[in-house]
Amino acid sequence: MYTMSLYESKISNGKSSLSYMFNGKQKNVILEEKPTLEEIAKLIVRGG
Repeated sequence: MYTMSLYESKISNGKSSLSYMFNGKQKNVILEEKPTLEEIAKLIVRGG
């Protein structure tokens, strides 16, 4: 069993793509809710 992505677990809206970012294709995305530093740290440790 694999971990769920942030999109699959409904934490991300899927508007950002690392692949697009590295290839210079990513459009600007306006965040509706900005996560706190603590929330970001938890998501990094959780993985997915």
